[in-house]
Amino acid sequence: GTPHETLADNAVRLSQLMSLLETNYAGDTILLVFPDGTSPALLECMIAGIPLNQVHVLDYAPAEFRVLEVEDMGQSTIALFDAKQKEDLYI
Repeated sequence: GTPHETLADNAVRLSQLMSLLETNYAGDTILLVFPDGTSPALLECMIAGIPLNQVHVLDYAPAEFRVLEVEDMGQSTIALFDAKQKEDLYI
């Protein structure tokens, strides 16, 4: 994201990016690299239907890599979200 950008602003930009990628690269495998851990977590929340105010649960650690299969409609993200919520850190 950019400085002073809200989660809602970032969500709009990510939605626009996904629309552009879907239009131009449908069927291709795409690697997205983010400068922070919140933006990819936010993208996962958007795909899985997880409330944006819970994005911190899915934040990425530095250099963390996750495979996100958009076709699974966020089921893997929902499973990860449920597991992370059960950790002591979020109870």
